[in-house]
Amino acid sequence: MRLYTATTQQGFCRLTGSKDSALVAGRDAAAIAAGGSLAYLTHLRVHDAPDPADRLWEFHVHAYGPDGPALAERLAACVRAWDRHVRDRGYPPMTVCPARTSDGRLPPGDVLDLPSARLVLRRPGRGLRTSGTGAPAGTAAPAART
Repeated sequence: MRLYTATTQQGFCRLTGSKDSALVAGRDAAAIAAGGSLAYLTHLRVHDAPDPADRLWEFHVHAYGPDGPALAERLAACVRAWDRHVRDRGYPPMTVCPARTSDGRLPPGDVLDLPSARLVLRRPGRGLRTSGTGAPAGTAAPAART
């Protein structure tokens, strides 16, 4: 889910806290930030089972700041899209390119820029190159740094 969020949401970041944190309780939470606002995702297991397919989780979006409600809706929509269209498909095919590879030399897909490499993920329905995080397929966006 975090990988999907990182490659489809402008402003993606990760929120961490200590074990005593009231925010994320020692976990790493997917988040999106814009201006002075933040929305982040937490989850609780509501049903445990031996078979992972039978386990149930409940997701919660928390938001702060003047644009918090809009960011929360964007993050919730991303979770719904992942659940409906991506969740059961496994990891997408990925190409790893050197960090200095120009956009024009990358294969089609969603691009995640890291300090040492550019990862290009190909998902069904998102066949055009997107440079950076959060751009709709076929458009360019600033490169994401994680």
